[in-house]
Amino acid sequence: MPSLPSPEKIAKRFEREQANARAVCAYKEGRDWHEVARSYDVNYSTARHAVLAADEEAKAHGGLRASNVKLTVDAMAKLEEYIEEDCRRTLTDLRDKLESDLGISVCKSSIHRALQGMLYSTKRMWWSRIGERAVVTLPPSQGQSLHVQGGVSSGTGLVLLRTHERSIKKEENARFLADLFMAALRTDEFQELEAHQRVVIVTDNAPAHSGVENLAHQMLAEDGVVNLNRLEILRHGSYSPMLNPIPTSSQRSEHIAQDFQVKGGTETRR
Repeated sequence: MPSLPSPEKIAKRFEREQANARAVCAYKEGRDWHEVARSYDVNYSTARHAVLAADEEAKAHGGLRASNVKLTVDAMAKLEEYIEEDCRRTLTDLRDKLESDLGISVCKSSIHRALQGMLYSTKRMWWSRIGERAVVTLPPSQGQSLHVQGGVSSGTGLVLLRTHERSIKKEENARFLADLFMAALRTDEFQELEAHQRVVIVTDNAPAHSGVENLAHQMLAEDGVVNLNRLEILRHGSYSPMLNPIPTSSQRSEHIAQDFQVKGGTETRR
């Protein structure tokens, strides 16, 4: 165990510190600190060192230097701005944006920790504030609405398909049913059936299909079709289990038609 300094050494050290303090006080007051140092028997170099040390600003100890603090308040505000613009940005995108806009180079883990501190959570590939839903705002489409009409058969598959770039009226529905009936008569599936068999067209209970049966028969009669007794149109109730696959098939056909027209230069929307 080291021994404690003697009282004499402690007293001498205290006297030197007090003498240096008086020299520093004289320097700050503008008096001759050399004379004060000589009067208290303080060496010139010792007094000069004390004066220079007192003239310097105290250095801060501990914490991070300013050069190491990269995610500043401005950087955090930029991160929030990037996510508000597009919540689908990945950590790599955020890192690259910070480097290009602010010249800050940080790792993805630092950005992730910063976002968690800002009460942001990741949901799959999207970011949102905790308790809120991530919403992607898409620009409105300038194209016309696209509607698809289709008739399918279990044996033939797709019998007839038509697209419309406007709302479908009752007359157009009736014309489609009439043309679908004629197309079904020409299929190999129907040709193999017996002569007394009929074509049954099943539709859902949409308001646009109300009253189209009589109108379709009238159009076929005007076209000179004589075997109208072979056409039967059935309308099922809403959400009928028998027609559940039809909306899925229609949506798929609609997406295919939209992709085809977009690639061809025509902008459409649902």
